[in-house]
Amino acid sequence: MDSSEQVAPEPRTALKRAVAWRTASELVRHHPDLGLRIIETHPCDGGYDCVTVARMPDFQTLASFNIRGTGLLLGERGGRRRPGPSWTDDYPDDASVWRYPQHGLGEGPDGLAEAIEAFQGFPERGPEKPPLTPTNLSIVVIGELLGRVAFGSRPVDLRNAWFDSSGYSSFSNGPRPWSRGLPGVGALTEDMPWTQQAAVTTRYWSLDRRSEPEQPAVIVDLASSALWIHGKPETRLAKRFAGGQGIRALAWRLEQALDSNS
Repeated sequence: MDSSEQVAPEPRTALKRAVAWRTASELVRHHPDLGLRIIETHPCDGGYDCVTVARMPDFQTLASFNIRGTGLLLGERGGRRRPGPSWTDDYPDDASVWRYPQHGLGEGPDGLAEAIEAFQGFPERGPEKPPLTPTNLSIVVIGELLGRVAFGSRPVDLRNAWFDSSGYSSFSNGPRPWSRGLPGVGALTEDMPWTQQAAVTTRYWSLDRRSEPEQPAVIVDLASSALWIHGKPETRLAKRFAGGQGIRALAWRLEQALDSNS
């Protein structure tokens, strides 16, 4: 095989997760009127592990990043396609899958998000930067942390409190065990519609160095910026931010918690 035929190695998982989260967070931040939320999904009978931007309350997929591979699934269109970066010219109007890592690297934090918005016909962004609401602050802090550890030897496993099996026969949908004591989750029952259960549980995300721990090191409520470290509630991210702690300092606090044994 000559050099022209060589296939570039697939980017490491931690780097793909950082790109996916950064892009998803930009979509959520810049389109508050669309009711978007970042969730975890496992389509194709559990074969994929995705960071997905869904539109509430029906969990309509708008964009889904496969962390196990390199595919970005484009879901529901918001309107007519607008001109975007030159590389999007290679995709016909009905294209539903992009290869996201190469387009999410080497660009500004908004680059891939803006390309998705133009291709899918999202509403035009406003002239002002989106305010740092508790949700926006939480997703930005997590994105800062994931970017910080993307090239490290100890990546972060990020999991949603709602386990979406997406038809994977060995599992069923429902709250992950570690979420049972969180606000609103304990009142959920199995006979409730899954969308009602997921509306509560998808707010919560866990972060840990381990994969699927029984008790995650860090839990963040994206709706309120509430924070739990090793199972104990701590001062909300929004309150810390209002008190003068910046994005990097907040991400550093989460990283310290991940490396703490207490």
